[in-house]
Amino acid sequence: MTSYELDRYFPLKGTCFQCGRDLRHKTLDLINRRFASGESINSIAADYHVPVQAIELVIRHNSAAPLGVAFVAPQQKAKAA
Repeated sequence: MTSYELDRYFPLKGTCFQCGRDLRHKTLDLINRRFASGESINSIAADYHVPVQAIELVIRHNSAAPLGVAFVAPQQKAKAA
């Protein structure tokens, strides 16, 4: 994932005063936690008013696979079948 793809759906928000990174990391962390807790990608996308592909980008970008399960995009699942 390029930063352009991420910026397109989740623009920069300014500096986080706790860690020095951009504030959007909190949004991205929350998306990953929601997915890891079992919430569907479609419902998360609807809450953030972004396409499903944007949520898939965030989840793929996650350094640790949620719940130890590697994320596979639905399009990739269809190709594997």
